[in-house]
Amino acid sequence: MSVCAPCFATKPIPRCTTKLEIGFAAVLTAYWIFVKNVATGHTVRFSSTSSALGVVAIDDLLDLHLSDDIEYEIWVTLANTTTIGARVTLTLGADTYTCLSVVPQSVADDDGNQIAYPLVRVEAA
Repeated sequence: MSVCAPCFATKPIPRCTTKLEIGFAAVLTAYWIFVKNVATGHTVRFSSTSSALGVVAIDDLLDLHLSDDIEYEIWVTLANTTTIGARVTLTLGADTYTCLSVVPQSVADDDGNQIAYPLVRVEAA
């Protein structure tokens, strides 16, 4: 996205998140989820199938090794498309969007150990 057409901003997410729910779309549908590090341009693709309620989620986010305080853009395409830019519209409450902007932050306990979160749902900023 560009400065003039930014992605939908979310609250920060914990860096050590296993599963990240990013919104709602058509139920039981196969998708590609793209996660782009805005600083480097590095983009990773995850496969996902929405739940019976239409929840679209990244199941193995820990595999990405997110960096603290770096913006990531997330968008979704249908799994049968050949175009990375054919973005699916997702919903989050009353909001609709084709791209999310997330910023991971470390969350530690009193001893400085990272706290792992098994499931996080993005929230509007």
